[in-house]
Amino acid sequence: MLLQKSVRIVAIGVGSAVVQLPSEAGPVDLGTIVLAAERGVAGRVLDARTRAPVAGALIEPVPAHADAVAYLVNVTVRPGYNFPNAAAALDYGRGVCDKVAAGGSFADTVGEVKADFATADEFQASYLVSLAVNELCPALIWQLRNSAAHYRPLA
Repeated sequence: MLLQKSVRIVAIGVGSAVVQLPSEAGPVDLGTIVLAAERGVAGRVLDARTRAPVAGALIEPVPAHADAVAYLVNVTVRPGYNFPNAAAALDYGRGVCDKVAAGGSFADTVGEVKADFATADEFQASYLVSLAVNELCPALIWQLRNSAAHYRPLA
C-alpha cells in the first residue's frame, strides 16, 4: 500500500492548505484547525477512509484576487478623478495600496487623496481609497478596515 505524503485540506469559501504527513503508517491527528485573517474555525479533520483524526491540519485563507478592470471602470466612469489614462489611474491606486501596506491609516490616506485631488469631498476620497484596496490589493482589506474602525470625517 502506498502511503500519502501530504493532504490538501479545503474549506470552501475560506481556504485550503497542503499538510505534510509523517512517513510512518497509521492514523495521524492534525489537532486544531486555525484560520488567520480574523476568522476562527474549530473542528477536526478526519481521514475519509479510517475516520481517524488527521494531526497538524492548518487551513489558510485563499488570497483574494485583484481586479484592475473593476477598479479602472469605477475610477474612470465616476466623475472627479480625471486620470489622464488607465496607467495613471492604476499607478495611483497601487500607491494607495502601498500606503496601506506600509501601515498608513484610513484617515491619513483619505486626507492625502483629498489633497491630491484638491477636494473636500469626503465620499470621493474615501471611495477611491476603498475601491483601490478592494480591487487592487484585497489582501489588505482587513488592515484598512481595522484602521478605519473609529474614523470620523472632519466637519
